[in-house]
Amino acid sequence: MEKIVVANVLYTTTDETFYVLKSQLDGAENYIKDTLDETIASLETAGWNRCGKVSRWDGVHVDMMTNGKLDYIALWVE
Repeated sequence: MEKIVVANVLYTTTDETFYVLKSQLDGAENYIKDTLDETIASLETAGWNRCGKVSRWDGVHVDMMTNGKLDYIALWVE
């Protein structure tokens, strides 16, 4: 079974860079569904919007979302 990860993303104003953290979004289990597309739809219903891609710590580009309040998350399937 695939594991869907919803990780926190830190934006630093000093170097204007997004960093994917190894911590999960609080309450992520409430949004994670069977597929990545279903998980994204669940997050969009909760007010999150897609805002592009971000490079994870291993160089892989993953989807990024924001809630419009300067909070960012990254999503991917392991």
